[in-house]
Amino acid sequence: MSINKKSIADLKNTILSPSLTSLYKVNIPLPGKVKESMSEKIKADQETISILCSSASLPGSSLMTHEIMNDHTGVSEFHAHRRQFDNKIELEFYVDSDLYGPITYFEYWMNYISEYSGMAYRMQYPDYYSTNNFTVHKFEKDINEEATHTPRLQYRFYDSFPLSINSMPVSYNTSSLLKCVVTMSYSRYELEEVNYRIPSPSPEKKKPPKKKESKEPDPTPAVEKTQRMGMRNRMRAPGGIYGGRPL
Repeated sequence: MSINKKSIADLKNTILSPSLTSLYKVNIPLPGKVKESMSEKIKADQETISILCSSASLPGSSLMTHEIMNDHTGVSEFHAHRRQFDNKIELEFYVDSDLYGPITYFEYWMNYISEYSGMAYRMQYPDYYSTNNFTVHKFEKDINEEATHTPRLQYRFYDSFPLSINSMPVSYNTSSLLKCVVTMSYSRYELEEVNYRIPSPSPEKKKPPKKKESKEPDPTPAVEKTQRMGMRNRMRAPGGIYGGRPL
């Protein structure tokens, strides 16, 4: 087995670019019947609820298997026969001080599901109060050509509706942010869109240009070479005192 060499740019595109948990978006639109019935009571819009969502989770699932032991001697096998979903997802919201948006949004949604009329509760049909447009988007910091974030993962939940709202304690102790935790129910989810990031090409190393060897002329003229000779050489030079004879 051969091991391929990796460049520094390849390592940066894989190891040094992990996905961050704080980059996501949740869309929970109201079903049509709920929106028509509770339009006067629900003042917060979908975009506000999406911004106030401080915590969510990507869904998971598992395969239910059946154990087979009689096909081969001493060998037990597992064959998948059904996919099982978690069926619940928990969302956490910051509560704004103007409209108490998350509280009223899901409280009135649940009021429509179980309408109280004097002495009893009247339950609505699931097709009226459930939605198939509940989505969770996971994106990263890079933006596309339209200056928007492209969702890398997009989960769509089917037959979803609010199942419960957790109690929210308040006290005279040190103030903290009020949070609303909502559990949404769904029958199944689907991974609709997967957009992969195109890694940036590794920059090519440019070789420095070769320096041209230029032969510069000797700045000292040939005539001046005799002027630079020492006294002993002058005496031995032709025309000197010794006439070129050795000393």
